[in-house]
Amino acid sequence: RYTAQGIPTMPEQIMVTTGAMGAIDAICHLFAGRGERIAVESPSYANILQLMRETGARLLPVAMEEGLGGWDMNRWRQVLRDSAPRLAYVV
Repeated sequence: RYTAQGIPTMPEQIMVTTGAMGAIDAICHLFAGRGERIAVESPSYANILQLMRETGARLLPVAMEEGLGGWDMNRWRQVLRDSAPRLAYVV
C-alpha cells in the first residue's frame, strides 16, 4: 500500500506490534540503549517514561510552554542542539 502511494516499502521494513507500548518498547531497545539520551516532552505519559527508563536510556525532559500548553520551541532547539538525543518522544 505504501509503495502504491509513492513510498517504496519492503516487507522487512514493516513491524507488527500489539500496540503503541509494544512499538515504542521495540524502538527504544533498537535505537536507544543504556546511556543513550531521549528527549521527552514534560509532562508526558508516565508508563512510556518508565518503559524508556527500563532500557537504561537517559531522559531529557522538555517543559511545555506556560499558558498556551504548547511546545516551547526555543527549549526544544536548545535540547536538540546541546544534548543531541538519539530519539525524541512527543505527542
